Amino acid sequence: HLNNFTLHPVRGSSIINANETLLRLGAVDNEYRTTSRGIDMNLFPLRPELSRAVVEAWRVKRRLETIARTAIVASAIEAGGLQYYTRATNDSWKGLLRETTADDIIAQYDLMRATEQYYDGMHVDERALLQLDIDPKNAYRAHRQLGKVLRAMGISLSDIHLSEPTPDEEQDIRDCMTAGMVDMIYRRLQARRHEDGPIYANVLSGRETTVARALSDRSQLAGDPSLIAAWPRWYEIHRKPNKQ
Repeated sequence: HLNNFTLHPVRGSSIINANETLLRLGAVDNEYRTTSRGIDMNLFPLRPELSRAVVEAWRVKRRLETIARTAIVASAIEAGGLQYYTRATNDSWKGLLRETTADDIIAQYDLMRATEQYYDGMHVDERALLQLDIDPKNAYRAHRQLGKVLRAMGISLSDIHLSEPTPDEEQDIRDCMTAGMVDMIYRRLQARRHEDGPIYANVLSGRETTVARALSDRSQLAGDPSLIAAWPRWYEIHRKPNKQ
């Protein structure tokens, strides 16, 4: 039994859901045996959905630049995103985005590229990153994680000329990332709206992930699409101090 080998008990439903996700990602077959794709996914220190995205770029004979760009985005998301969200921030990170950036996947790519200069392989320049409203801890984790992912594929960024991606090259990144987001498709609910926009719900009804959500006001996604592939957002709860 799995719980004999874990520090904390795991619910049976969580194990079933995890197996179903791996099945949909192609990491296991119908007998829940690891596939060749699953073996490749296991090479990367990423959650399965992100490993699947990297494998999609790596094993489908895409251009080296696409592989590197997908790894960059996956590493940023694995770290929790590079933006620093507190009441004291001014969202200065938006100034690091290109004018053409119109979704959050490409936004993470822009932020990773813009913060490379503040990472020396061992440390990050915390003061400089905080001035840009970039989370220093997440930036450090993301760039360190990227190095691990690229090494697993035998790739070095120093051997790649990563120019500003064209619209077609950006779409390649999205195609790879969404290959791992089969459980993260949300549909717009016509009858419900948040005060600032539409409400979305996961298309996999009956699962724990089926929670109505509104797009964050920090999202770079343009318009109100009927379907989106998205990671549930991270947020902080600010409480007033208890009066003595």
